[in-house]
Amino acid sequence: MPLESFPISDLSPAQLTEVEEFLDSQDTGHPFQFPQWGGSRAIAMILRDGGGIRWYGSFGVQRPLRWAPWIRGLTANRGPVCDDGQLWTAAAEELAGKMRWERFAYLDVIPEWIVESAEQRLRLGDALVWERVGDPRASLRLDLRRSDDEIFAGFRKNSRYEVRRAERFGAQVSVAAT
Repeated sequence: MPLESFPISDLSPAQLTEVEEFLDSQDTGHPFQFPQWGGSRAIAMILRDGGGIRWYGSFGVQRPLRWAPWIRGLTANRGPVCDDGQLWTAAAEELAGKMRWERFAYLDVIPEWIVESAEQRLRLGDALVWERVGDPRASLRLDLRRSDDEIFAGFRKNSRYEVRRAERFGAQVSVAAT
C-alpha cells in the first residue's frame, strides 16, 4: 500500500469530498485535518486500501530558518488520522522513510487519539517506535448527537448554575454562520 503525497491545492472536488467523508467516519478525525485548514503549501498524504482511504494526513511544511530555506520540517496538527492502530503505525513508518528520502529535517505529528484510561494510554505509547516529546495533551469532546437536555444534564452542577446565571443576565448564543 503505497503512500500517496501531493499538494492539498491539487485535490479535486471529488477528492476533497472523499477526504471529508473519511475524516467524518473516524473517531480520531479532527477538523484541523480537513484540507481547507491546510494552507497553500500544505501536503496531503493518503494511504488507500481496497479503493478507499484508510489513513490520511494534512501536513504543513515548515521552514524554521529564513536564512536556510533548505531546512524543512513537516507537521500534522491533530493527525494523521486512522482508527486502526497497526495501520496507523505502519503508515507513519512509511511516511518517516519517505520524509528522510525527501530530506526533511524533522517530522512532527500530533494525532488525535481518544483514550479512555491511563492503561490505554500506556499501551498506545508502548506500540510506537516514535519518540514522545513532552507531556501528553488532552482534548475535550462533546457528543452533539444527544439532545440539549441530555448534554446539559451531563454538565457539572457548578457549570449548570453558571449557564442558568448567564441566561438570567441575558446572554445569548447563536449558531455560527461560517
